[in-house]
Amino acid sequence: MRMNREMIKRVSMAPAAGLLVGLVLTACGGEREEPFDPGESDEEEVRDPVNSRLLTSGSFSDEFGSYPATTGHGRRLLIIDNMDDYADVMSEYETQFVSEPDFEEGQVFLYDSGWVDDSGCTQQVLLDRVQAYSITDDDTVGEIELTYDRRRVRDGDVCDGEIPYREYEVHYIESQADLLMVETIPNVNDGLGSSSASSSLFSSSSSSQSSSMSSLSSSSISSSSDSGAF
Repeated sequence: MRMNREMIKRVSMAPAAGLLVGLVLTACGGEREEPFDPGESDEEEVRDPVNSRLLTSGSFSDEFGSYPATTGHGRRLLIIDNMDDYADVMSEYETQFVSEPDFEEGQVFLYDSGWVDDSGCTQQVLLDRVQAYSITDDDTVGEIELTYDRRRVRDGDVCDGEIPYREYEVHYIESQADLLMVETIPNVNDGLGSSSASSSLFSSSSSSQSSSMSSLSSSSISSSSDSGAF
């Protein structure tokens, strides 16, 4: 399956150069029977797996409880690249954390689903798995692929009222690269071989906040059709 994603693109000036050569030949009386074809690039796509592991996870069912100690109710995605920020964030989800990641070698990714209704009365889109890749030869740009599971409301489902639910996962990514976040929902149209995907670039070295954390509270989903199922 091919996914839509925002990537750093190399711009080739070959087509413009070909047009200029054609104009010069025409001005000198030369003729070209076929248009100039710069040919396809021999450069192969880089997508090498990067080691990642789950550090901790949990869930909440009391929307007015002590945890999570965050004011946000929506979905939350964070990239954390230092121990101070890691300790601050983890204190919002757990009374103590048992793991101290090596930020000299990697970064931490937090997924927080935000509050959802677990009664079966509403559609749910929750995280299924997290995978990481390097997508450049020099390992300066990476990709975190988030695959979601979609649970739809079915005819005949019995709803007993709203049931609040919120889950989180914390993953360690063995990479110092700027990270491109790619989110996908496989088989979004029930087995028709299609999927939805969206992407955003997360740079741990820059942030609109005072800390080095990058966040995405929501994302737009753009449809894509692929003959191969995920």
